[in-house]
Amino acid sequence: MKKLFIGNIPFQSTESELQTWFNDQGVTPTAVAIVRHRLTGDSRGFGFADFATPAEAERAVAALNGGDYQGRLLLLSVARSEGPAVQMTGESISMHSS
Repeated sequence: MKKLFIGNIPFQSTESELQTWFNDQGVTPTAVAIVRHRLTGDSRGFGFADFATPAEAERAVAALNGGDYQGRLLLLSVARSEGPAVQMTGESISMHSS
């Protein structure tokens, strides 16, 4: 499984609409998620798409990065793995790997 980052998603978009757009472009992610604000539920303008294989994910980036979606140019890239977590402890910051 390979995860892609999707940036510049219009704030009014839904996961269903984004999934349909991918499918219409000939690319089929196994899942699409738009990141939302934890308190308000409003879109934060970015999300992620999962692909069954790295090859499918790379094909999606090559074909769709910069593609028009609801009047905005989407930014697609391979999602970075989660780095070390930063934890605030009093006045100091400590790094922990996850």
